[in-house]
Amino acid sequence: MKILLVTPEFPPDFGGGIITYYQNLAPALRAHGCSVEILKGSAFTHGGKDYVHEGISVSVLETARFAKWLGCFDHFAMFPELRRHLAAGFALHELAKKGDGFDVVEVTDWGLLFLPWMIEADARVLVQLHGSTGQIAYYEPGTGRESEGAFSLLLEKSALGEAPALSTYSHANVRWWEALLRRPIHYLPPPLKLKSFRPGEKISSDTWLSVGRIQHWKGPQVVCAAWEQLGVKAPQLQWAGRDTVHGKTGQSASAWLGREFPAAWGKKIQPIGQFPSDEVQQRMGVAKAVLIPSLWDTFNLAAAEAMALGKVVVVSDGAGAADLVKHGVNGFVFPKGDAVALAKLVRLVENLDPVELHKIGNKAALTVHEQLAPDHIAVEKIKLYRSLPEPTSNRVTWLNECLLPATGAKPFAFLDGLPLKELTRYVARRGFGKFFQAGKS
Repeated sequence: MKILLVTPEFPPDFGGGIITYYQNLAPALRAHGCSVEILKGSAFTHGGKDYVHEGISVSVLETARFAKWLGCFDHFAMFPELRRHLAAGFALHELAKKGDGFDVVEVTDWGLLFLPWMIEADARVLVQLHGSTGQIAYYEPGTGRESEGAFSLLLEKSALGEAPALSTYSHANVRWWEALLRRPIHYLPPPLKLKSFRPGEKISSDTWLSVGRIQHWKGPQVVCAAWEQLGVKAPQLQWAGRDTVHGKTGQSASAWLGREFPAAWGKKIQPIGQFPSDEVQQRMGVAKAVLIPSLWDTFNLAAAEAMALGKVVVVSDGAGAADLVKHGVNGFVFPKGDAVALAKLVRLVENLDPVELHKIGNKAALTVHEQLAPDHIAVEKIKLYRSLPEPTSNRVTWLNECLLPATGAKPFAFLDGLPLKELTRYVARRGFGKFFQAGKS
C-alpha cells in the first residue's frame, strides 16, 4: 500500500502534537510493509529543500507555489489567516497531483489542508482530525478575528460533511464532531513510540512540569489561579512551550498572565520557552509530576509521553488524554477550568510518599505501553485505510466554485460595501495608535 501523509509539520521540526503523531505513525506503517511519503507545508511553513528523514521521503511546499495560490484568494483579504490556509491547502493538493500514484492520502484538518481533497482526489482519502483551525477559533476567539473564526468553522462543517471518512484519537473529539456533523467518526488512539522505562526510577526534582503553548485553551490561567490559592505551599512549576497572542488583548499571553496573576506567573510558575522533544522528555524524566490543565485538547500527547516515562500526571477532563487516566490509580483527573479542584489535587500529590508516586507512575507507563503501542495502532490504521471508499468522479464542485469565483475581485474590494465615514475614523484611530506606540518604543 502506497500512502501519502499531508501534514503541516514533520521532523526535524518540533513543537506540536501533529509532529509527534506522524513521527510515530509513519515508521510503524513502514514496518508493516507500507510505502510512506510525507508532503509538508502550511500557511506558515513553506520553502526549503526536500529531504529524507529516517528513510522517509519528505516533499516540502515551495514558496513560489504558495504565493501563486495566495493570489488566487485575493478576495479573502478580509480574512488574512484563512486566505493563507486556503492557499497552502490548494498548493499542496496541486503539488501532490491530487494523489495520483498513491493508494491512500491521509490529510490533516488543521489549516484546512483537507479541503481541496474534498473537491477532487485520485486516491482514497482519510481526514485525520487533530484539532482544526475552526475549533481553535471556537475555543479561543481573537479580538477583531471573530468573523474569520466563525467562517472557518462553518467552512469546515460544510467541507468535512463531504469527506469520505473521518478519524480522530480521543472520545471527546469524536463526540464534538459527531454532534456538529451528524455523521460517524472513526476512533483510533494515537501511536506513541515506547520510551525506555525503569520501574522504581528515582525522582530527582521537586519541580512540576507543564508542556504546551502559553495559550488560553491550554489552561495556564487555571494553573495560576490554583497556585495563588496554594500560596507558599505551591510547588515550583516549569511551563515549557512558546508564547502566543492573547485572544482578548492581542498582546503576549505570557505578559497578560504576569499582569493578571503577579503572585504566580514568573514566580512559582516559570515559563522556560520551547524545547526539542528529547529535551522536553529529559525534563519530564526528572519532574515530580506533569500537569496538563487544558480547557480543551484533542488529545495532548505530552500527557501520554509523561505517562510512558512513569510519571504521575494530573490531567483536566478537557484533554483527550484523560481517556488514559483512571483517577487515583495511574494518574489524576480534575474538572477543566476548576482551579479549586486542581489546588486540592496538587496538595494530594505533594503529600504522596515516593513509594506511592512510583506505584502510580508504573501503572501509568503500563497503560501507555498497552494502549498506544505503534505496532498495534498501525495494524488498525491499515484496516481503516483498506475500508475507505474508492475515489469517485462525482466532484464537489460547489466548494470550488464558492471559494474560487470567476469575478476577478481585487484585494480589499469588500471595503467598498462599508460606510466611508466609519472607515475614515477607524483608519485615523489606528494610525494615531501606531504613531504613539512607535514613540514609546
